[in-house]
Formats: sequence, structure tokens, C-alpha cells
Amino acid sequence: MKHHEREYFVSKVRCGYYLLSQTVEDKEYTFKLLTPTIEQEFIMNDLYVKTYNQLAEEGVRTEEEMHKFLMDKGLWTFEEENLVDKLKKNINKCKVSMFKQRNKHQEREGARVMLRATEKTLSKLLQKKNVYQATSCEGLAIIEKVTKYLELCTTHEGKPYDFNEIPLTSILDLYQSSILPDGDVRELARTEPWKSTWALREIDSYNLFFNEGRELSLDQKNIVIWSKMYDNIQESMECPSDSVIDDDDLLDGWFIVQKKKREKEKVDSDLENTTQNDKIRNASEVFYMASSKQEIDDIHDMNDIQSRTMKKEREAVIKRKGKAQQHDFPDEKMKLTRMSNRAFKDKFKR
Repeated sequence: MKHHEREYFVSKVRCGYYLLSQTVEDKEYTFKLLTPTIEQEFIMNDLYVKTYNQLAEEGVRTEEEMHKFLMDKGLWTFEEENLVDKLKKNINKCKVSMFKQRNKHQEREGARVMLRATEKTLSKLLQKKNVYQATSCEGLAIIEKVTKYLELCTTHEGKPYDFNEIPLTSILDLYQSSILPDGDVRELARTEPWKSTWALREIDSYNLFFNEGRELSLDQKNIVIWSKMYDNIQESMECPSDSVIDDDDLLDGWFIVQKKKREKEKVDSDLENTTQNDKIRNASEVFYMASSKQEIDDIHDMNDIQSRTMKKEREAVIKRKGKAQQHDFPDEKMKLTRMSNRAFKDKFKR
């Protein structure tokens, strides 16, 4: 975005309402969609709960029940569900790959192309799934909640709008298209003029937003969250370079790397605290029995890159042979070779 575009969007976010325009029969209508007051938000949430409970009593499926129904009818398959999980993991892998290869232009941009293609495939899959989920208790209740929001907070020429000339669905479409994409919010949060605006927020006489007495808009919440996030990044002992911070894909990769590092440190710490036996603590290999998929992932994360490579090599040997002895594994063969060479050298040292 250019500076004047960022100025426009920052003022749009700060003002505290959405300005929506619609032309009907050559006449232009301009609406203000205010953010709700706390009382209005309670009314909306109360309607959601009542709608959800009523639909559930009438036999409408919840999201969980809808998911099972789709599986039973073959409208959504286990293969598609597994593919969604796989695509999400591949997206994270692409971002990590981009971060690790951030100084290698060709490799980094190649991973970016793969990332965009994977995101597109995932989006199409989720669109198919969400078509059905929209008819669940949760999906229908959220429609009622958003509809009530538009009824309570849409104004025209300073007065509540009655939706005579323009249907409520048109206002809904205008509202949804007015919400800033995540990438735009992130760019605003880390650049001027918002950075200076954010820095002044603690001055008593300075108003960050201008919808006093009302809840924050979705854009306002998002820009505050990202502003705090960028502040935390700058304060990090392992703060990445500006080129990483300014590239959303690279920064996401950094987030993932940092998260995995913290998780591994926690797992190692837990292992250290729970393993009191010196023989186990000092062993080169320790076997754990996992009782869930999460435990399998946690145990896998305990291994470093060398251990994971060794594990793959051993699995390949077992797959090829059907069964194997300790001395059949490549790492054990190398260990025996090193021991033999060391013994041979020691013999001539005497």
C-alpha cells in the first residue's frame, strides 16, 4: 500500500464505524454501521444462544453432528478430512522452509509459489465443507446474530435504518466486503502512520479510537492484536530482521520455529523433571509408549534432526527386511566400525 492508502485505512479503522454505500435506481444510499454497545452485544449473544437451543430442540444438527452426518452419507470423506490436515501441515512447512531459506531467493520464492497453491487447494476444500456446516445450529444461529447486529446498528442520515429500500442481505454483503483482510491489517500495524498513532495511545488526552461507549470493531481488535504482537517481536531476544518482519510468510515461519522451540524446551524440561533414574537420563536411547496421537507427536519432538534421521533409516531397514537385529541398522554399523578403528589405533599406541 502507498502512504495515502494507509492513511485512509487507518482513519477508517479509528473512526469506529463502517461507511457503506449502495446505489438503487440511480439513487445512492450511504449508511453508517456502528459498532454495538455492550448492551446491544448482549442482545445479540442472547439471541444466538436462544436460537441455538431452539434449533437443537427441533432436531437441527450441531456442527459435530453435521460432520458425522456428512461422513455417513459420503458428502465429506475421511480422505478429504485427512487432506485438510495434511494441507495445513504443508502450509506450515512451506512457511518454515521460506524462513530458513530467507537469504536464498530462488528457493524461498519457489516455496512461496508452493505455499500459495497449497492455500488455494485448502480454501476450495473448506468451502465445500462449510457449505454444509452453515446449516448447522451454530451456522444458523450466527446468521441470526449478525442480522440482529445490522438491525440494531445500521443508520441512515443519523437515524436507525428500516431496510425499506435496500434489503438487509445487501447491507450484510457490504459489511463483509468492508472488513480488512488480515494481510492489510498486518501491514497497517507495522507501518506509518499507525505506528506513531499506536505509540501515542498511553497519553491521557489522546483517543486511539472514536467509538467511545461502544465495543471495538473487528478491524480495531485485529490491529490492536497485531500491534501488540509486533511490539513483542521487537522485544524478543531472538528478534528477526526487518526483512522477515515485513514479509508475512517469513514471519509466520519464524512464529512456527519459535513455537516448536518453546514446545521442545518444555518437553525436555518435563522429561528432566520426571526422569529421576540416572541410567535412563544418561541413556543414548529411551523408549516411550504413547497412548494418543498427541503423545506420539510430543515424543517425536523430543528427537533432534540426527535422531529423526536415524529413526527413518531404521524404519527403512525394518520395512525392507521384515525384521532386524540391532547390528543391521546403519547407525549401529557405523558405531561398530568406529569402535573397531579406535581399538586398532589404540593397539599401535601401546
